[in-house]
Amino acid sequence: MGRELQLLYEHDLVGQADADLLTTLQKQVSATRAAYEFLGGFIDGQSAYRPPASPPPPRPPPASLNAPPAAPAFQTLDQKYAQLQTQLATLEAQLETARATVEVCVPSASNICGRSKVLAPDPWRSRDGQKCLGHDTTEGLEGSFCGYWGSEVRDRLYVCDVPVLSTDAPRVHTCPQRNPDAADSAEAAELLSEDGAPYCFSPEGAALKCPVTADRTIRSGTYELEVRRLGHAPVYGPC
Repeated sequence: MGRELQLLYEHDLVGQADADLLTTLQKQVSATRAAYEFLGGFIDGQSAYRPPASPPPPRPPPASLNAPPAAPAFQTLDQKYAQLQTQLATLEAQLETARATVEVCVPSASNICGRSKVLAPDPWRSRDGQKCLGHDTTEGLEGSFCGYWGSEVRDRLYVCDVPVLSTDAPRVHTCPQRNPDAADSAEAAELLSEDGAPYCFSPEGAALKCPVTADRTIRSGTYELEVRRLGHAPVYGPC
């Protein structure tokens, strides 16, 4: 189990750094552009009413050796606007470079496509970066990596309302482990909350909360197998 999980995580890392950099730069460009446009609109609104700007105050003398840090230099709105303009141009150039390095990847049996760090975090680390019990040995025992452990519905059986396999009559079906994809909307919301998040144990035995965004804890597993078999999303009864 541990070896399989480690292999899957290595597959997730393919191209992850480039994709995460692209996402980060997109957010930085968006935030910087918003600040640049807001300040530009504010300056334009003031221009019609404010008198001509006074000359800037003289620069303070250079601080002597071993003197305490000097106060930050005064910056006019126009200077701040020019600074944001330069910063935005630099970020946009970096974004274009990042876009050129990220290629469209189509997953297949012979082509591995990674995933972002949000969807595929380290399964042996908690959401605040602490090591789970199985981190150093990539152990796959219960509680040694992030998961929804102790599900009370894992072994319960239900009679599903839809045919299974090629028979027309419903049959007893084992419901998936209680992961968000295998739960109703109310229970899924609880499982994705801070209190209901997946967890692992630390080397000292303490429970550590894990990210709720990880695909490997959100998905039920059985769901994907049913999609592959049926050719469409399965519809369960009371499961």
